[in-house]
Amino acid sequence: MVGVTLGIVELTCDGHDDTLAFEKGAPLKDVLDLATLKWQLFAPAAGPGVPLDHVAFLLQHHRERLLAVHAEEFPGAERAGQLNPDSDITEHMPLLGREDSYICCLMNLVRIWQRWRQRGPSDMEYRRGLAQQLVISCPGSGKSTFLTCMLPWIHRWLHETPRAKQRRLCARALSPHGPLTAKEKELVEEFLQVLGRTAAHPHHFAFMRLSGDSCGVSAEKALDLPSASACALRVLYAFLTPASATSPLQRSWSDFVQELNTSMGTSALRQLTLSNVLAFVRRAFGLDDSTPVLVLLLVDEAHAAHGCFSSGQPEGTTWFQEVLKNIILKMDQLPVSSLLTLIVPITASTRRSVGDLKAWSMGRNVKAACLPMPSLTREQSLTLVKVMANRVATRHQRSAVVLNHHVTDTLLPVTVGNPRTIGILLKTVAGNEGSRVSCAMDL
Repeated sequence: MVGVTLGIVELTCDGHDDTLAFEKGAPLKDVLDLATLKWQLFAPAAGPGVPLDHVAFLLQHHRERLLAVHAEEFPGAERAGQLNPDSDITEHMPLLGREDSYICCLMNLVRIWQRWRQRGPSDMEYRRGLAQQLVISCPGSGKSTFLTCMLPWIHRWLHETPRAKQRRLCARALSPHGPLTAKEKELVEEFLQVLGRTAAHPHHFAFMRLSGDSCGVSAEKALDLPSASACALRVLYAFLTPASATSPLQRSWSDFVQELNTSMGTSALRQLTLSNVLAFVRRAFGLDDSTPVLVLLLVDEAHAAHGCFSSGQPEGTTWFQEVLKNIILKMDQLPVSSLLTLIVPITASTRRSVGDLKAWSMGRNVKAACLPMPSLTREQSLTLVKVMANRVATRHQRSAVVLNHHVTDTLLPVTVGNPRTIGILLKTVAGNEGSRVSCAMDL
């Protein structure tokens, strides 16, 4: 009896190691309610006591939604081409001054891919080095825009940059002081192929936007979910969340949890694992176990997270750090030769501490690369305003705009290169209806 019970608990905890597991020493009731335990120990082979096949359930109920979300165009189309009169003028502002940030992101991704692909079968060293990226900057600097425009930018880079130049960039990331080895050259080719699948259709991403009821842990607490299952549920929701905040496929966190709890059942939900979620996504996309996949977990407003899934967590930490910890552990524990799914979190926040995992003994070498998000230069700010003014003028069949000295010498310096502040300036000079691009913009 004890052996069977321990086996069930081990499966529920998803194989976490002793060093970092939240469930170590937790009472049995915290990971599996007694009713479910009784059914799993004594129920017949068929009937209500048969454990749920989570992957089959998710494929049956959520496959179509997953494919629809990942087939959607990423937001950003309005930043070029025709203006949409029903959209806020800031949604039309071109993305300037972020080329170097995206290049840094790519170089970090190839380094992370190398670390992950070259990890040993049991050395558990992936967690102790570079495994995530942070976009840390002040409010209004364009962090959210940076995330939502990332995959379209990667797609353009792959199609517009010569392959030789792509290889040189990856080589500089892996070996800045010398030529690549034959094995490293093979890894570069694999990475570029994987990156192409990531930015293609369907996109390989998960979007975690923290706002409203998704910032806290009331839903997880109400269902008494163990930490591992709560983390898996958050990742599943991120996979099913569109990148566009205005997408008709958007669903609130509370509605999602309520629907899943109703259809799956609380007991089965408490046994959901990150492995279940990854297997569901791979099978939904039609990927076999040997096909390597890179998933970008794009996290917006991570500093809004509060509360923890389980009690006794280090002071100052949140459930989001529990999610990061669980993801990085799972990436370490996946088989080296199969289920090749690497999730790389890219987190936007105003606080660097959101990516700090040292409290869970991950070692002094744990790293999170910070991507540069500099203020726009005066020239970039001028270009942004002029481009927008001329696009509005074109829409209204007016002549090109010439910026007057009041804008260039008095108003623009006040924005200090902050894109959001520049957007406010554009709205202000456009008049009372400045939030709509269809209005006159007399600069």
